[in-house]
Amino acid sequence: MTLRDDFGTPLGVANDEPSAIQRAFSAVRSGRHVIVSGDILLDRRTVVATIVAELRTAQISVIDTAASEPVPATVPTGSVIVIDLAMMTPDIERWCTALITHRVVTVLIAAPSTDQVGTALTLAHRLRAAQALEVVLAPLTDEQSRAIVAEIAAEHTLELAPVEVNWMISVCGGSAPLLRALVHDYAESDESSVAVFGRRTRIVANEAITEIPPSLLPIARLVAGLPGISRRRLRRFVDPHALDLLTETSIADRVDDTIVINQAVVLALRLTAPATLDDAAVLVADDVMSSLALGTTCTEAEILLVATMLREHPPLFADVPWTNRSRLLFVTMWLLRRSGATDRAAFAARQLMTQPGWGDVSVLRGIARGNEEDLEALSSDIRGGAFPPEAYDVTMPWVQCLSLPLTRDTEATRWAVDLTDAPVGSAATAGILSALRTVFRAAQALQDQNLDLAHELATEVLLPQGAHDATRLRALIILGATASLTADGARVERFVKNILSITLSESEPGLTYNLARRSLDDALLLCSLTLASLGAPTPAALMNVIDARTHAAALIDDHPALIRMAITRLTIERDEANTAGTMRFLARLTRTDLSAWVLSRFGGDPAPLPMHLVSGTFMEHALSSSRLLSTLAHRGPDGLAARWHTYPTANTPFRTIGEAYLDLTVHKSEPKVDVAELIALTLPKNSLLGAVRDHVVGVIARDPTSLDRALHAFIANHAWECARVSNRDLYAIAADDPAWAKQVKAGQRLLQSEMRNVAAAQATLTPRERQITTLAAQGMRNKQIAEKLFVSVRTVESHLYRALHKLSAVRDDLENEIDQSASSAENSR
Repeated sequence: MTLRDDFGTPLGVANDEPSAIQRAFSAVRSGRHVIVSGDILLDRRTVVATIVAELRTAQISVIDTAASEPVPATVPTGSVIVIDLAMMTPDIERWCTALITHRVVTVLIAAPSTDQVGTALTLAHRLRAAQALEVVLAPLTDEQSRAIVAEIAAEHTLELAPVEVNWMISVCGGSAPLLRALVHDYAESDESSVAVFGRRTRIVANEAITEIPPSLLPIARLVAGLPGISRRRLRRFVDPHALDLLTETSIADRVDDTIVINQAVVLALRLTAPATLDDAAVLVADDVMSSLALGTTCTEAEILLVATMLREHPPLFADVPWTNRSRLLFVTMWLLRRSGATDRAAFAARQLMTQPGWGDVSVLRGIARGNEEDLEALSSDIRGGAFPPEAYDVTMPWVQCLSLPLTRDTEATRWAVDLTDAPVGSAATAGILSALRTVFRAAQALQDQNLDLAHELATEVLLPQGAHDATRLRALIILGATASLTADGARVERFVKNILSITLSESEPGLTYNLARRSLDDALLLCSLTLASLGAPTPAALMNVIDARTHAAALIDDHPALIRMAITRLTIERDEANTAGTMRFLARLTRTDLSAWVLSRFGGDPAPLPMHLVSGTFMEHALSSSRLLSTLAHRGPDGLAARWHTYPTANTPFRTIGEAYLDLTVHKSEPKVDVAELIALTLPKNSLLGAVRDHVVGVIARDPTSLDRALHAFIANHAWECARVSNRDLYAIAADDPAWAKQVKAGQRLLQSEMRNVAAAQATLTPRERQITTLAAQGMRNKQIAEKLFVSVRTVESHLYRALHKLSAVRDDLENEIDQSASSAENSR
């Protein structure tokens, strides 16, 4: 199973539009009938219009009934008649059928993807029987969608961050007309959010809805409004025949046990009519609550969706037993609070306090106020029997939720380790509890920096002993963290490979994407952190998975997942355009303590780390080391020395390598380091930390091979100052060695060439770009710069993005880079 499958992103095949147009054009010219099959959302009309334009350029007689052209009394032999099946009248069908019978014309017909649309189907059937060429259009691929966004953004001088582009692509579901309309509407709007559905987008949506068969439109609206509800549950409350018929069209598809509406159609449905809750949706919600009460399986999507319905439409659920509502609200409250949605969790707690028997539970008042320690107090109250009896019937789902984040030692984790003394529902199996206790012990060992014990316990959890998917993922997370702290590149690469294999697996043993999905988000975040902590290159497959997960989260408005993916992307690619775009995107999301941390961290203000993020020893190490390596790449050894005191974790290979490098390059002293231990480290190829290690080994052991490897790795990471220092030391060691003389000169030429290219790029800042970057270097934020210069924030972001790209810098390093740019420009003159 893949993430795309789970959330319904259409896979399809590439819509090779130029090839399709050429095939159709050649067929029509040879006198063969052609059917262009595809929805309006797949740009059927544009493809047909392009073919018509080429036919007329070739001096071929064309009668376009789809363009409302008058039907002539006489038709020249060899003419091409163009028809849109969705708009064809019985009169036009009879007229065209008569011409086909006498074989005097060729027909180019635009047909919807499903034969259930329209009333005049005889003509399409007749053409298929005559072996007409049928060109079936498919959704755009991500690459094609990105090309469209880039083209329109360039027309409007609009800069979009990856998270904004991902969101646009995801909601448009491979539809070129929707995507073009959405980007145009955003570019022409004064809104700061990409979620702008203007006039063009709504027109395309209205046209698309006309192609959904009227008999299937109600059930399409129902399924679109209930994402994540299982197909078996839906079939009990809606017409199963209509449900199956829906999956035979291009509107929807089956994904595991769910029915997923094409995302372009979902957007069209949302824009053409307000969301309503009919009787079937109420029955489905009631069934989810009853399932939770019975202890049967409910997915996280079902729980959160039904809780939202209960919150927004309370009168419709007045007859639901209060015990069922209490169970749902309890699990929902925990899911939301643990995932960082503090405001929504507080609302659930307030609702829960109105239920009989829950008003006297003191900890609920803390959750309703968003207190930081409410999770620990909640576990204490559960152990003390302070909750009504129905709370204990859902303890197992609660414990599964508890197993998702990797936290510090808390009362909640200690309670889970000592779970056998607590009231547990019948669903708790011995294997699940044993694995859960083991993984918490491993997390505690990691926090205590007992890395060998943490590795041993986490490996034990991965053995087949009945562990929940979320628990196994937590074990993998701990293994990845220990690999990062020990700078074991081989284990880091294995960890990333394992996470990608789980994510991309299409076999049944893959993730169920139930409650384990939160752990998967944490695992993807940790992948980026482990790689960044070593300065290692990011695999393209990981970037694709992060994009796919961002798509999936955007489709269902999963705000905590979107925030986690934003952190993940910013950790891997830390540049000002991504930061500004992510800030704009997060501004439209529900504010949580996690989103507040993102805004403060990447906005430049200090903030404490939320406990529900992958936290503690590893988090501090990964964030600090990745930031220091970023500084090293942009500002060289002197810049690293200025910020070295910000690195808090001792006794790690990163600390040892970094201090030895600074001793050699900045302090000009002999480092006290065991070269054999450094050589034994298996750091990833072309990683920044590996380059630093190779430089240290090369200088101490006077090994030109290590220094040459460091030089090329620094160049690959655009760490020009570090490369210059490595080149200097390589020259000092190997210049007089005949075997190395040629290679030393080749390295010098390569570095000089790269440096000239950088200087040339830095010298091309426009006066406006230099003015804005200078203000940014002085510490002004984008909004302050816009107010000072009397321009829009978007204009500031555009100029700053281009300038930073030219400077190959991040905002924190602007002052130094601008000075270098000014010197380069002066020297060039």
